[in-house]
Amino acid sequence: MIITYDPEYKGYVVDVPELVGCMSQGKTIDEALNNIKDAIKGWLEVEKRPTLSIPNHKELASGLLRGLIRKSGLSVEEFLKAK
Repeated sequence: MIITYDPEYKGYVVDVPELVGCMSQGKTIDEALNNIKDAIKGWLEVEKRPTLSIPNHKELASGLLRGLIRKSGLSVEEFLKAK
C-alpha cells in the first residue's frame, strides 16, 4: 500500500498498486486504513470473474498491508471480514 497526504483534501489517500484502481481516503491515517479494507473487499468482489487472476494472499499481504494485518493479530481472511 502507498499512503500519501493530500493537502487539497486535507487527508490521506491509500493506494493498493497490486489491485489496480483500488484506492480510498480518510481525514486521518487510521480512517484511511479502515476505509481501504472496504475498498479491498469491494475490489475482490468485482474482480471475482473466471477470466481474471486474483492475487493470492501472499501478494495481497505485501508491504504496509502485511504490517497492518500483523499488527491486528488477524489472518488475512479475518482482516478482510472485520468491520
